[in-house]
Amino acid sequence: MAKELIALTLPEFGFVSDDLNGELRGRNVIIHIRSMSIIEILERKNVYYYEPDTLYHKFEYKNIFGEIEHLVALLHVCTTFDKEIDRAYILDNIIKPACEYYMKFATMVDNEMQEEEEDEWL
Repeated sequence: MAKELIALTLPEFGFVSDDLNGELRGRNVIIHIRSMSIIEILERKNVYYYEPDTLYHKFEYKNIFGEIEHLVALLHVCTTFDKEIDRAYILDNIIKPACEYYMKFATMVDNEMQEEEEDEWL
């Protein structure tokens, strides 16, 4: 049997979806693997207060049904950069791309839901 070299690569982003206590159930928590940063996507109407030193980015996602979702991406932790000194870099290269990742994923989920609904009508 020949041995095969397997490339062990990781994506730039991934969702953190499970934990033993269920604390993440129903939450949209994204990890930026290259910087070991944790970003959470929330509906803006559910955020009543931002800590003064919290890095965040407000954005909108228009789903495939035409509804506009008003969202915010909050940085929980960034282990490789200083969030004061590297604030602009983190925002432009980690948080905003995490928003794009979320929107691509949400569009994929929306499309799957729409396909399932269409299949039910057939």
